[in-house]
Amino acid sequence: MTLPFARLQHICSLINQYLPDVQRILSYCLPRNLTNKTEDQLAELRQLGLSLLYVGCESGDDEVLAKVQKGETFESSLIVLNKIKVAGMKSSVMILNGLGGPLLSEQHAIASAKLMNAAQPEYLSTLVVSFPLGEARFAAGFNGQFRQLTQAELFNEMKVLLEHLELDKTVFRSDHASNPDVMPL
Repeated sequence: MTLPFARLQHICSLINQYLPDVQRILSYCLPRNLTNKTEDQLAELRQLGLSLLYVGCESGDDEVLAKVQKGETFESSLIVLNKIKVAGMKSSVMILNGLGGPLLSEQHAIASAKLMNAAQPEYLSTLVVSFPLGEARFAAGFNGQFRQLTQAELFNEMKVLLEHLELDKTVFRSDHASNPDVMPL
């Protein structure tokens, strides 16, 4: 979705022309990837088969988003999620459990729930933040005061998120490979 609309339109048209048995087209995106695309453009992509966008919101908390230099806010994410809905597409939003570390865990969970309550996406998935290349660069945004949550802390953050969610028809999933195995606490 980082590509210009005309390029995406062309790609979807080629999929339809050369792969006529394809029944749906899906894409990952960040909220900012859709900022310059209109609802009408998204609706046209929907007509060409692009039916679901996996949106990496990661958090609904502005402080957490600023610390991780996401380049998004609660409001910018909500605007895009509503744009997707108006265009007739579905969204699957990803929230990163543990993104705020222990200091911002609760506010991260509550603000993320508020964002999901306002947007009512078709799907919501939680993944656990991980650092395959190390967390040193990431921790810089927290003035070196970041540490990964323990499994018990991750479960507590999930509990807070679930307690604050008020979803109507959203399918909730937490089945990503980044999520730890469930073990007795």
